[in-house]
Amino acid sequence: METQRSYEEFEPMCKWQQEEHQSILEVHLEGFKKDQLKIQVSSTGVLTITGKRPIDETKSTGFHKTVQVPKDCRKGGIHAKLSSGILKIIMPKKSLESEKRSHERDDDGSEEAKHQPATSTGVATLTRINARKCMTALRNSIRRTGADRITARRLGVAIGVVVAVTVGGFLAYKIRQSFHSF
Repeated sequence: METQRSYEEFEPMCKWQQEEHQSILEVHLEGFKKDQLKIQVSSTGVLTITGKRPIDETKSTGFHKTVQVPKDCRKGGIHAKLSSGILKIIMPKKSLESEKRSHERDDDGSEEAKHQPATSTGVATLTRINARKCMTALRNSIRRTGADRITARRLGVAIGVVVAVTVGGFLAYKIRQSFHSF
């Protein structure tokens, strides 16, 4: 005789945590394994979490949860990890740099630096953009390690000096090279 499996749906307990650089959604899923879960983010910012697992030979349980991703979070940076029955969905917030860049775009959506001629001014503009990216990445890594503000500031100043000296050296080389070509 064939037995049918019964299915029981439940609503998992969820808890939001707001941090300076990310929002975290904790979903309590005792007994679930990673391969029994599915997480999707739609282009409209809807996060869908589903899961199904067997309880015994005749019963299984599951859930279906949808939440709106906060508007200040980067949809492309969302990631999750399951540990000790708690699924943590980490949603990094948009940095001020990415917001500034979106405001610096032309009407056609392209960045201004792409239209710069390949002159020393264009090189300096591209170097400034790369330096900003480098500083943002450094700032984020310092925050992750928990270094204090004074250490972060000192490190930022040191890197700024290195970048300024490098750009200055490159421009001096280009100027010197242009005088030697005559």
